[in-house]
Amino acid sequence: MADAVEIDASFVPSRSEAVYAVEIDGEAVLLDEAVNRLHHLNHSAALLWRCFDGEASVATLAGEISEELALSEAEVLSTTLEVVRHLGAEGLLAGVPRTATDDEAT
Repeated sequence: MADAVEIDASFVPSRSEAVYAVEIDGEAVLLDEAVNRLHHLNHSAALLWRCFDGEASVATLAGEISEELALSEAEVLSTTLEVVRHLGAEGLLAGVPRTATDDEAT
């Protein structure tokens, strides 16, 4: 089990089984049943969420997204790591303990 701050490009994200998602106009709302919290994801974070299947590393996802959207791989990797670490800290990823406080908003 890794803490969110330890997540690096080799991490393979997978959605927590306690989290349910509903997509609306390209964005997503996540319900974390473990703590009864809702989270709103913008278009970019929702795209990443859909990719978190436990098969591809953060680096692989960032590479594929940067190629598809013709964006800098370094920039996409940086943003992807930021999103993955945040979702991990919120307890939304399998194998990553929730470390965010209730005062922090998603």
